Amino acid sequence: MKVFDLFPTKVLTDIIDIPDNYLDYAASKLLSKDSLVGIIDSDKDYVSHDQHILDKVPLLKKQITKYINHYASMIKLRTVEYQISTSWVYVSRKGNRKGNWHKHINSNISGVFYLTEGAPIAFTNYEDLQTQYPFYPGDGEKGDESGQEFIMGIHPKQIIIFPSYLYHSIKEQKSDEERISIAFNAIPLGEIGDITTKLTINKI
Repeated sequence: MKVFDLFPTKVLTDIIDIPDNYLDYAASKLLSKDSLVGIIDSDKDYVSHDQHILDKVPLLKKQITKYINHYASMIKLRTVEYQISTSWVYVSRKGNRKGNWHKHINSNISGVFYLTEGAPIAFTNYEDLQTQYPFYPGDGEKGDESGQEFIMGIHPKQIIIFPSYLYHSIKEQKSDEERISIAFNAIPLGEIGDITTKLTINKI
C-alpha cells in the first residue's frame, strides 16, 4: 500500500537574527498611540491604522523582504523580485475572540512576524475540505498536518511565510501578556506575464 501527498503547501518559518534592542526599538515605533487606532473587538484586539507599518522599521522590512524572495524562489514563483504591498500591526489581549478562518486577497505571498509570544496560529485547507467532503469532519489533532487543522506555536522574532490563498486564523490569547505581531502581504515588482498578458507593477 502506498499513500501520496500530492501538491503539499509549503510554509516557511524561521527566527530572524536581529538584536534584542532593535526589537524593543521596533515595538516602540510600531505601538505608538497614533498607530494603534483601529479597534477590532472591544478592548481586546487592535490593528494599526497604518497599512504600511514596516516603513517605520526599514531594517526589519529589509530582512522580511529577503525571506519573501527566498520563499518565492523555493516555491518556483520568483520570476521577478517581490515587494511588500501592505503591512500592519495586530495586538491581541487576553480573552480576545478566536479568529475566523480567512485568506488574503490581492497578493501572492503573505506572512507574519512576531514581536512577542502568545496564542498560536492555525492553518487549514478549509476551502478544499468544504468543497470535497459534504460531511465535513471536525478539526484535526494539534500538530497533525494530515488533519483539517495545523497549529503552529510562535516565538519572539519568528517569521512565518505562506501563500496568500492559505486559510489561517488566530487562536484565543490566554496569556496576560499582549500578543504583538506584524502581518504583511507581497506582490511582484516589475514586468510579469508573457507577450499577451504582460503587466508592469511599479514599486510601492
